[in-house]
Parts: sequence; structure tokens; C-alpha cells
Amino acid sequence: MISIPELRTRRILPMVMAILCASLIIFSQGNALADPRGDFLKERAVRVIVRGANPNTAASGFLWKHQNWIVTNLHAIPSDKDIKVSCRGSVHNAKVVKVLPSADLALLVVDQEGGKDEPPFDRCKPFTEANLVEPPLLAPLIATGWLGDAAKAMSLPMQKTETGTLTEHFPKNTTVLKELKKYGIPDIANLDFYIMSGGSLPGYSGGSIVDDDLRLVAIVDGGLNGGLNTIKWAIPASNLKELEENGVPWEANYGVKPKWLWSTGIVDPDESSVLKYSQIDTFSPDGSESTYFDYEWHRTKSLTLRQLARTSVDPDGLLSLLDTYGAAAGIDVDPTFEVYEDLKQGLIIAIPSGQGMEFGPVPYNPGYYLHESKSKHEMGGDIQFKRTTFAVTSSSDLQSISPGDPRYFSEKVSELLAECNEPGLSECSVDPKVLRVVRFDNGNAILKVGFFVRWPDGSRSYDYYSFAIRDNVAFRAFVQLFAVGETGLIPCANNPTETTCANPELALSQLLQMLSVHLTTFANLGQPGSEQSPETNLEYDPRGNDPSTFGAGYFDASELRFYNSRGKVWKEYLPKRTNEYNEYERDADYVLVKSGEDFAKIPIDGGQYFRSSDNGQNWASAGVLIRK
Repeated sequence: MISIPELRTRRILPMVMAILCASLIIFSQGNALADPRGDFLKERAVRVIVRGANPNTAASGFLWKHQNWIVTNLHAIPSDKDIKVSCRGSVHNAKVVKVLPSADLALLVVDQEGGKDEPPFDRCKPFTEANLVEPPLLAPLIATGWLGDAAKAMSLPMQKTETGTLTEHFPKNTTVLKELKKYGIPDIANLDFYIMSGGSLPGYSGGSIVDDDLRLVAIVDGGLNGGLNTIKWAIPASNLKELEENGVPWEANYGVKPKWLWSTGIVDPDESSVLKYSQIDTFSPDGSESTYFDYEWHRTKSLTLRQLARTSVDPDGLLSLLDTYGAAAGIDVDPTFEVYEDLKQGLIIAIPSGQGMEFGPVPYNPGYYLHESKSKHEMGGDIQFKRTTFAVTSSSDLQSISPGDPRYFSEKVSELLAECNEPGLSECSVDPKVLRVVRFDNGNAILKVGFFVRWPDGSRSYDYYSFAIRDNVAFRAFVQLFAVGETGLIPCANNPTETTCANPELALSQLLQMLSVHLTTFANLGQPGSEQSPETNLEYDPRGNDPSTFGAGYFDASELRFYNSRGKVWKEYLPKRTNEYNEYERDADYVLVKSGEDFAKIPIDGGQYFRSSDNGQNWASAGVLIRK
């Protein structure tokens, strides 16, 4: 059973990270570098697959000096048997002849089949030498390799930002350093690495990095797990000479490493390994245009809850969530999550294993996309994801507040609370135990918020949201968990008289859904060593500056016509649509609101109301409103 104290004692300070070998994700628009020199790089690139290990791994490499010599990362070789190497459609067996653990390098040689004398890769060419001069700061570089399950190699842009040992660049990440030091691959204290920005993909481990003149300068090696791969590193090509002259035989202990420490890519994709779709965001500020976001999700690894707790960008928030609701689910195992990383938008999500990963438009919520849970429990929960750049309107002064604005979270909670409390729809309140904001010193931030909801038929649900803000873009994850009678995660957790949950399987399924939402993040939300500033007292008053009409509904006969949802934001309810109005003026008797070219004058205490079609110059009676 996972204990909360155990998770606490194993986390890293202040940012929780783990090392992720060259499943480093590039999020530089997600497109392969359009370079006419691509053929030069592809005829030197080699894909390396090791089967017989668990799991089978896919990595990259390159031909070095001979048409049967391949260099790749040592950590990408969990076994010295069942190694296949391919270049331009030609596939051969290979064996490990030398390794250099300090620089995480391995030299493979292609088996010469049947005593044949011809080169094994007759359509490919090796790098014959390396450029030993350190690349200048931010000089353009190119990494070439294979996405774990891709059919073709791709070349992607990179830059060198710094040079130095990993102990110099991870002084605060003691857990990371201890794990690397224990494994011994590479030498984090004495080897100089190139600290990189830009692109490699899952499976690029061991791939070549060349400069603008196509000279080999480095080898792709590692980066940060949890998606926080703002910093990644490469092995300088000067270490190739040491590999050739002083390399040692491969040993079994090189293949025994923490599962979560490295990831090289998926060898055998299934129907859920790669998902591509476009999100059509119809909620533009003026309703006149649509925004399209392309997604390309790749399942890159499996991690347990314990491992995720060590690599979460917000470990304290995760532990708080488990403190609050974990006991109700009675977790007696370490559940596993499938991690999906998006190459287009730079996003990371974790889906409970066995629940599948299917996306489609939400029928009742245009612009949103639904992850449909495969849980056997009908009320297990469905996760929705949405990326947006659209602003939220301030309830007090009607300012347009973009995701990058520090006030965005308070207004977003205010907006969600108002939407949840619409007359005749539902009643809800904020769960103060999970409300959490964490801001990073690079300007990015995360918000977690839950709502207790009661529906008109008496049923109850718990709505849990996670917002990740990077630059001026928000990525939202959402799950709605229903109570089934007095069972389900929330009823169990909020019933202190019961020592056990009546339906622990349902509670566990819902908890895993909630954790999935909580773990949603951007790939480079925080930076290594960056400071976090948790906020536990977020103000989200939806009343604005004029609370006298807040929450009031105005009925035309028996039908709700206007509702003051939050501050100066009003809603008009019509038979086939709902319009949002903004209050622009008020006196002791009337509130004046507008939506585009539509204007209305609403009596504060009820009575006759008016409409205008000439920007409020002339008014015509539109009926009588009753305030309730």
C-alpha cells in the first residue's frame, strides 16, 4: 500500500524531476526541419532496436567511420542480444563491442552475414570525423533520429546554451543526482556536457547532432522527466575517441536501471500509441471565428503513482489531494499510468492504465475533446482536455484578461463558479481543500480547483479542474465524478462515520481520474531549479464591484430572461441560445447592458424593461421582468 509519508520522504526539492533520456520532447511547432541537406543526415542515421528486454526499446544512432560501426547511447542498450539496426530500409543484426559508461556511449558492430564481403549498409555512409571545437552559444544545430514508433528519421533544430557538468546544472535536484550517481551512466561530476535547447523526440537517444556545416559535434543523450525538458544535454563528440581506444565490454548491470530514469521510445505501437486530431475552438471572444489546434499524442512511457509523485511539477499539491481523498479509495497497490506527450502543443497527460485513450468531440460541449474512460464503472469519469488562448472577462471592470495575466486564475474560478450556479441548472460550491495555485518564476503557473455540485434531480457530482498556463496559453483538463447513491469517491471521503467505502472499486477509479487531471501539464512549465510560489488564499469573488444584483434572476412571465451571473457580466436566456451581456452603466433603478449591437435596460427591483437598437439612444418597452 502506498503511504502518504513514503511519498513525502521520496520527493525532491524544490522542483521534483527525474531524468528522461532523449525522450526529450521538442515542441518547436512540432514540424520536422525542412532542410535540403536531409539526405546527408538520413544516410548516416541508424535506428537501433533491442528486443528480448522488457520493454523492447527503440533508440537512434549513426554510422561512425565504417559502414558497419554504429554509435548509440549505452543506456539505450538494456541487453547485448537481439539487437537490430537499420538504415534506409536495410536491417541487420548487431552486437556490442565497446561501451564507455562515463560518457553513456556504446559502439556496435553489424554482424557480417554468411561471410559476405560487401558493406552491410551499401546505401548509407558513415561520419568519418568529428568537429572537436565546441559550438558557439546558440549556434544552429541539427539532431537526427527516430521517433520511437516512426517509420522515417527526422531532423530537428537544436541550440547549445551552456557547457558544464550535470552537478553544476542540477545543484538543487539532489534526488536526480543521487540516482544518476548510483547508476553511474554518465559521469555527472566530471564529464562536460553540452546543455541544449530545442529538439529531440522519444527514441532520439544516441542520435547525431551536427552543426550548420554538417559536421558531427555531439550525440543526443538526456533530459528531464515530468515533461520539464527545458534543459537537456548532449555528449560532446570528442568522447568518441575515448570510446574507440578505452571502451570496455558491455555488462549486464548496465541494463539494470530505474524504469522511470530513462525512456527511449515505443517499439511496438498499438492503436492507442499515437493519436492525431485537430481541436476546433469555437469560443472566440466575438464568436465570429474559429481557432484550430493540431495535436499529435504519443504514448512514451508507463509510470507508477509513486514515480509520478517524484516527477510531478507540483508534488505538494499531489500529496494534498491524496491526503484529502486517497483514503476513501483504499489504494493497496501502486497504480500505473500511461504517459502521453503531445508533439504539436507541448503537453503531457497521464491516463490510468487499462482505461484506454480515445479522443473525440464532446457532443454537448463544442470545442472540447473527450478522453473516454474504459473503466468498467459507468460513473468512473471521463476526462476532457482543451487548449485555449481566449481571455476571460473581469467581473468587476469587464477587462479582457488573457491566460498570461496573474488575475486570470481568480477570474476563471469566478467564471466557473457562476456557470455552475446558473438558475435551474445546478448549485455548487468551491472545495477549499484542493484549491491551489502555484506560480513559477518564469511566469508560468498552475491552478487546481474542485466544485461540489448538486443537480435539480437531487444527484450530486464533483467537478475537478486543472489549468496549466505557459506564456499566454491555457491547457485545461476536467473530470466530472458522479456520486452513485452514497457511494463514489466524494461521498466516501466526506462520510467520517464510515470506516470503509461501500464501493471501493468505483472510488479508486474516480480517484485515478482525478489524479490524471491533476497531473496534466505543459512540457516546460517550470525550469530546473526555478522557484515555486504556492498560493493558498486565492480570491475569486464573482460579485464584482456592484453586488446588489449578483445572482439575481429576472423572469419574463415564467421564463428566465436575464441573470446577473458575476459582477458586470449578465446572461440572457432565449429559446435556442444564451447571450452574454456586459453591464456598462447603472443608476438607482436600472442596469444597462449590451452585447454587440443589442442593448437592454433591466429594472433592478423588477418591472418594465426596455431594448434599444441604436446604441442606447432610444428605448422601446420589451415586457415586464420579475426579480427572483
